[in-house]
Amino acid sequence: MRSSLSVLAALAAVLLASPATAIDLHLPPPPEPLPVAVSSRPAGYPTPSGEAGRISAVTYGCPEMADLERLVELANARDELAFQRLASAKRCKVLERGTPIHAESVRAFRSVSCVRPRGEPECYWVPMNRTE
Repeated sequence: MRSSLSVLAALAAVLLASPATAIDLHLPPPPEPLPVAVSSRPAGYPTPSGEAGRISAVTYGCPEMADLERLVELANARDELAFQRLASAKRCKVLERGTPIHAESVRAFRSVSCVRPRGEPECYWVPMNRTE
């Protein structure tokens, strides 16, 4: 043990005595910066209001919260025809998994978020568990 400490001490003394000496450690280059912003929240957590995120699973979004809530009721009742008609009439749209979004409003007590897909002028209410 003492000999390895002696070697480390000698190495430290050499390095400190000659700061101009370069040591080639054959280290890989530093990684490139990520091209997109990285969220500080863990994966799978809903996107908070005011933050960028993405759609985590394919979902419908509606311009009005009440229309989304009605769509959920129709889906639970398994009334596919009424679901499709309401979605079309109320300008609801399918948001694909991975769609970049900006969360504009969150209603946690109703478990919904109004998210604006990148490039779109208006936000769509979606289930909060479909954002991350």
